[in-house]
Formats: sequence, C-alpha cells, structure tokens
Amino acid sequence: MKLSTVAFQLFVADLLVATGVRSQEIPTDTFKGCSTPSFEWASYDTRAMASFKPKRGAYANGFIFAAGMARSNVDTDVMDPDPDVQELSLIGPFTESDATGASATVRNAKLQSYSASAGAAENAGGSWHQYDVGIAKIDANTGEPMNFFSWGGDSLEETAALVASGDSIAVSGHFTGHLAAVLADGTTKTIWNSNVGEGGVALDEDQFHPNNKDSHAESGTQYTIRTNRCLVSSKYISNNHD
Repeated sequence: MKLSTVAFQLFVADLLVATGVRSQEIPTDTFKGCSTPSFEWASYDTRAMASFKPKRGAYANGFIFAAGMARSNVDTDVMDPDPDVQELSLIGPFTESDATGASATVRNAKLQSYSASAGAAENAGGSWHQYDVGIAKIDANTGEPMNFFSWGGDSLEETAALVASGDSIAVSGHFTGHLAAVLADGTTKTIWNSNVGEGGVALDEDQFHPNNKDSHAESGTQYTIRTNRCLVSSKYISNNHD
C-alpha cells in the first residue's frame, strides 16, 4: 500500500472523529433507508476453482432449487483439469449460532472445464464460453445443500427460467454451440444451436451475456430441460427446432 494512501485514510479517520461521526453512530440495520432483513440461514459456493451465479429460484416439496450459470475456473489452455477434483463446493447452512459454518454440510460437484480464450471475454476474467447450466438443491427448512447438477457443452449456456412442481423441474434459457443431457434411460441427447448447425462451433463473438449486446444481436437458441427433483437424470431436453 502506498504511503499516500495510508496518509489519506488516516486523514479521513481523523476528520470523521473530529466532526463527531463515529462507527457506533452509523446504523447497521439499514441500507440507503431500507431495513436489512434477517435470515435464518445462508448457503454459499466458496471455492475459487468454480463460479456459480444463481439467477432463478423455485420451491417444491420442502426444497429450494436455484438455477444459474456454473463455471469451472480451470482454464484448459493453461492446465489439464484433475479428473479426481470436484471444482464446485456448496457449503451451508451458515446461521447466527454457527456463523463460521463449523457444522455446515459440504456438497461437491464435478464441472466441465473449457478454454478461457474461446468466446467473448468476461470482465471478471475468463470468457462466457466457459459457462454451463447448473442447479443447486437446498433444504428450505435447514439450509443444508442436498445436491448440485449441471448440463453443459462447448460454448455458452445461460438460465432464464426455472419452475418446480411435484417431482419435476424444468429449466430453460439460451445456448450457443451445443448442449447435452443424460436421459433417464442412460442415453445422451445433444441439441445444437441453429446459428451453427449440428457439429458446428459457435463463433466467439456470439458467445456473450445477452446484456452485453443490443436486442438485435444473435444470442443463441432457446433450450428446455426437464429433470426429476432428485437431480439424477433428465426426462427430456429440447430446443426450439424439436
């Protein structure tokens, strides 16, 4: 840290004390006038080897399902992924009585790793090419992570909607390149983006978060996956051409 930065921080601290603004006078239960809600529990993905960005949630039969974009941060241009290492870890619950998660449950999941040089660059590092579809299953009463499942394929996959009812879950979104799912009978079905066709490879400039381009840009083909609530296998996977 530069000495000028340290001096500035000391100046600000002295100024706040001199003007009567002390830490104990700063409200901790509000943010910009809004009250801070209390939480019974929280669960997180905590490993630097992976990133999970939940975007949609659903509830059914006492469980919360969180769906979003999951990514292994292992860059295959730099290193080969270890087949015995599960990159993603869900940990919880963290509670007021167990703020450090000493008694928390850890659920690990294996993710597919991709090249970070392919696809449109992400501001946070890596590329959008590396993201797959991921769903976390969490006990709604205790906050304990129960399972994590992902579907993937070469290129970007993003989640736009999630519904849960009875024993079924349906997730949909858009993808570039191809997307594959293991079905209940043990077979694998692969669907292809209409922009590239079967066996094609998505262009780097077409692999992006849709907010990064205007509404007229190609953002990939829509997909729908239906699975059981145990997140063991898929009942079907389809795109808008099936």
